[in-house]
Amino acid sequence: MSSVLTSTKKRFELREPLRSFLHSLRNIFNADACALYLISDNMDIDEKKEEFVRRFKDCPKNNSKDGLDIKNASGKAMIADDHMEYDILKFIGVDDYYKDDKGFAANHWSYDYKNRPHKYIVIKKCDCTYIYGEGITGLTARSKKMQHLIGNKIDRCPSRSGEEDTERNIHPKCVELISIPIINKDIDTGEEFIRGVVRLDVYDVPGRDEKRLKYDSYFGKKNGGIKELNSIINDLSLQLEKISSKDAEEKSYNKLFQGIEIIKAIKTIGEIIGSSEKKSNSDVASVNVDDEKDREKDYNGLPDVDRNKEIYDLTRHLFFVFQRYTYIGYDEIMERVLYYIKDVFDCLNMSDYYKITEERLLKFRDHEQLMLYSTDKYRDHFMHQFHVFVLGYIFLNFIGIDVVKDRINNRLEKTLSYDKVKIDEEGVLRMWALIAMFHDITYIFEKYDKTMQKFISEQLFAEIPVHVDWGSILSDKGRSNGYIDSLCKLTEFFESPIEKNITNKTELFGNYIQALQDHQDHGLISAILLINLFIDSIKKKYNNNPDEQNKRAAEIYLSALAISMHNECVFNTLKEDMNNRFISFEGFPLEFLLMYCDTVQEWGRKKEIDKVFYDAPVLKEIALYGGKKKKEINCDLQYLGAEVPDENKLNGFLEKKILKFCSSEVVFNMTYSYKRRGGSTAFTFYRQRPDGSDNQKK
Repeated sequence: MSSVLTSTKKRFELREPLRSFLHSLRNIFNADACALYLISDNMDIDEKKEEFVRRFKDCPKNNSKDGLDIKNASGKAMIADDHMEYDILKFIGVDDYYKDDKGFAANHWSYDYKNRPHKYIVIKKCDCTYIYGEGITGLTARSKKMQHLIGNKIDRCPSRSGEEDTERNIHPKCVELISIPIINKDIDTGEEFIRGVVRLDVYDVPGRDEKRLKYDSYFGKKNGGIKELNSIINDLSLQLEKISSKDAEEKSYNKLFQGIEIIKAIKTIGEIIGSSEKKSNSDVASVNVDDEKDREKDYNGLPDVDRNKEIYDLTRHLFFVFQRYTYIGYDEIMERVLYYIKDVFDCLNMSDYYKITEERLLKFRDHEQLMLYSTDKYRDHFMHQFHVFVLGYIFLNFIGIDVVKDRINNRLEKTLSYDKVKIDEEGVLRMWALIAMFHDITYIFEKYDKTMQKFISEQLFAEIPVHVDWGSILSDKGRSNGYIDSLCKLTEFFESPIEKNITNKTELFGNYIQALQDHQDHGLISAILLINLFIDSIKKKYNNNPDEQNKRAAEIYLSALAISMHNECVFNTLKEDMNNRFISFEGFPLEFLLMYCDTVQEWGRKKEIDKVFYDAPVLKEIALYGGKKKKEINCDLQYLGAEVPDENKLNGFLEKKILKFCSSEVVFNMTYSYKRRGGSTAFTFYRQRPDGSDNQKK
């Protein structure tokens, strides 16, 4: 842990001289803002292409030799990145300060995902005077020449970026700028190449006297300032890259958590979402009945609302960032994940849930590290919960969010108090976010007695027995939602979509009591905590809107039910139908999905099998296969070391872990590979009940 923090600390320390340099430069030139951009060499190829298309998609037709005239298949003028060699100029840091019309300090950039600075495209081989949409910063890098623009010259510059940034409230209108290229020479060939750009801006601030950049004092004919400045900037950027890359791979997301292959599955569902949007936007009148039926089968009616697409974009961008080592060390990665979770909550119209969620996640992380990190059996749960969310999000889109929605609504029709509630696709995603982020949130209490006793022994050198009377929690009356009341409420939602009252609710309630008293089951405690955190606030917020109040309350209870059932001490005797002994994906999709994702998310986590601990496996692949009749999911993990679990013991562990769960419509696979001398061995474990028969193993 200390080595990770040390590496992270070095990166934070690096930012101080960077900010100091930009601050000094801003003051020298009397600018409102000074920003640094550097060429990014390790971006994902798909991200580079998307940045290219985003910036140039509206490029107009231009028949002159000074412009580009490339059309797509539909005849709309644009630049085709397949025919271009280009680099990406990425924002690194900024120093900014100016006062608004009321005299208050204002900021150049609000640095979050939605309001982050644009990247610029640097086209390597192009003789054009300008390229529409390129931007002044991109032009500076392409031409390797300083740009100094004032007033109307900025307005006439064929760039979309200034207008877009202003509309996004990143900064007000720019009235003067200097954009300076950072140039290096190849030691062997002497050829100049661009490393980055420094940009200084002055903005139109109402009520302020005219402000001008101090241009002549530094770039006058008698002054060698440009060379001196370029040398300083170049030296700084070299140090920046050197220190940033130090230990970057060793402390990167993939080295710490071995899960970067998720990006391929994210791209796969992007294709599915894109196909769904094309279908949903097509002219329905021009599609015959048979084609429409095929469309429904092929795409499962994925939601064409923007919220799902926004979450997809957030998720993809996050893993693009992880892929290029932008964040290294546990703390930096966790901080970036928290930004991601906040954005997801905002997308799903649950911003008011986030503050409580963040507080709980941070406390959970701190308590777990304090009490459990020094133990050999420590398994991180903060990043685990994040990974479970991403996995489930991928699978929900692959299977079809509306498929899950319909299954849930069929169950709700059979509940006592919520039979009129209809969950929509957004509600499904809201529930999955809560299920994933809270399913292990009280894990520490399951081990509390033993870990606290060990903690006291290590700190005080005294053997002091620790025992908590967990049974007394059932009689606690400190809240409007007591534990007994919450347990009773949860059983209302244990309804099969097949027929009302065919699940063994009475046994579920008994399992709850025993799981709490005998096992301090973290799944059950987490479920009740979720109810206590949100149900009262929902009642208050939607007091004048009973329909929305019931829907949001149902989402909380359904999420809590799924969380409460994810450990064997609760689910081992449960039945969805009195005629069989299983809980199916078709009947309880979110419960099943949590069990599956929780079980397969082992990359980056130590595993204990038969009281022996093994190093974490790596995620080799998440494969998604699917035709019109059957979809198949396979999570392939691989043990790289020589010490690996025995196949039979691992098989037995998995069989016990998801003993009660099955699926007849979707095949859920788990594959473990062992890398040994002379090759590798693998086996696949999946849950399927094609005809109501027992589970099958392959």
